[in-house]
Amino acid sequence: MKNRIISLILAGIIAVGTAGAVSAEDVPERAKGVAFNAESGYVASTYTGTLNGAAWGTTTAGDLIAALENSVGVEVRRGDAALAAAEILKYGDKVVLTAEDGTVKSSFDVKFMGDANSDSKVNLSDASKMLQKIAKWEVTIDEMSADVDGNAAVNLSDVSKLLQVLAKWDVDFVKNPVIPGKVDVTFKQEVKFNSATAKDSLTNTGIWDGFAHYDLGVKFVVGEGDYATKISAHCPSYAENTGSLTFSVYKWAGDYESTIASMPIVSNRFVDYKDNATLIMDLSDTAGNGLAEGEYLWRVHEGSDPDGNGVGIYFYSEKAPAAGTGFETFLNKKSFNIGPDAGVYIYSAK
Repeated sequence: MKNRIISLILAGIIAVGTAGAVSAEDVPERAKGVAFNAESGYVASTYTGTLNGAAWGTTTAGDLIAALENSVGVEVRRGDAALAAAEILKYGDKVVLTAEDGTVKSSFDVKFMGDANSDSKVNLSDASKMLQKIAKWEVTIDEMSADVDGNAAVNLSDVSKLLQVLAKWDVDFVKNPVIPGKVDVTFKQEVKFNSATAKDSLTNTGIWDGFAHYDLGVKFVVGEGDYATKISAHCPSYAENTGSLTFSVYKWAGDYESTIASMPIVSNRFVDYKDNATLIMDLSDTAGNGLAEGEYLWRVHEGSDPDGNGVGIYFYSEKAPAAGTGFETFLNKKSFNIGPDAGVYIYSAK
């Protein structure tokens, strides 16, 4: 009888434990990047390293977390401490994604457009500070936050728009600012994404992306003092002049999956382009600057052709970028020895 009672108790414990257990499949996957729902209005810019679109005095840490496509591993921090959901955001807070071991995978500084003096408020004090800066007084402002019209310069048009917003006119600040200041550059070279020589020839067919939906990528490096201004690629549409391809460029985040999980710096959709066209993607921001020093990923994806013949990009078989260039090619998200007929244009600061 005693053994029966013990058995019943153990069975009850096991049953309760089973009911509350979570299988490995039920554990949510950790976020691969900081990505917000499009309708939220928040923009995590990999180009500027900032979180934009938050409203001063009202947006909370919980608002940001709730707007994420995947919040697992993402938190809002002030210094080294995570903010409670109800905490109102301040200038300089960070949206941080960590790996399972606690290392930071990506981080974005919270900024409020119009907050020129960086006090987490947008008011007449900011307009006054901007006017002082324009008049060349010895003052310091956050030029990115002050450039409320997004034209890569702080001038009287920004002050005018700030005053209109404060007066509750029906105008808005730019949601995705650029880094102010134009750099004078001169052409340096076109760097090809393959190690082919003049004697090499293209394969007879390109990477076909009609129904197979190939995902092609090239990790490339921009050196110190250099700027990448455009990428060109030789792309067939197989005699039809129909079909579409998307080119996207991302800030490299350590591996392919993590990189493409973030918001691209720039993305272009080429629709019904001519067969064998050279498609050119402009990498310049509104200031006319290209991508500055760093590691990036160029991606060709989302191929589509309603007529079924496909779209693609020509390549050199087994002619991946030469060792030592810092370039690496990928096919279907895996490292692959392939040399796409494409290249990046590099300019140097004068």
